[in-house]
Amino acid sequence: MPFIRYTYNDVTTDIYINNLSPHYATKLISRYYKFDSRFLSVNDFILQWAKARNLINEFDGYLSSYAITLLVIFFLKILKEPVLASIQQYAMQINLPPKMIDIPSFHGLLRKKLEEGEERKYKAVLTTYTDISFKDVDIEDMKEKLGYPKNSMSVGELITLFFYYFGFDYNVSLYAKW
Repeated sequence: MPFIRYTYNDVTTDIYINNLSPHYATKLISRYYKFDSRFLSVNDFILQWAKARNLINEFDGYLSSYAITLLVIFFLKILKEPVLASIQQYAMQINLPPKMIDIPSFHGLLRKKLEEGEERKYKAVLTTYTDISFKDVDIEDMKEKLGYPKNSMSVGELITLFFYYFGFDYNVSLYAKW
């Protein structure tokens, strides 16, 4: 997956070339930011915490900032009284027509060793069809129809529970669905 890594004033940005996946992932995350402002605060805090501890670096075997954001989204959905609801699932519930796009899947890269002495070459072997109908969901209408906000916890409480949940503190079961 060709990209350019650009760093300016301690801020690093990856610019992907011919890959729409990051664009639509960013669009989906921005939709969740509009769903509940606490998501932005919790996510920003967790990302800053992870960066300060050098836990964000997928090239060295750690998680990417996107992966951590997905953990935050997952966590905010699984609480007994959730902060977020699935925008993609809601799009299906209200029968929005699917908008499928074709995105090359770079997770399906194969290494193919050619004849002796030749370099290894990489080839994208899979195509992923992704439904982007979530872009058409009216977030305010969705919240009203689903009765959100269901959760009234503060940002601090949510951050604390996030660390308990992913830190394997079993007392968190008081707040989760199981």
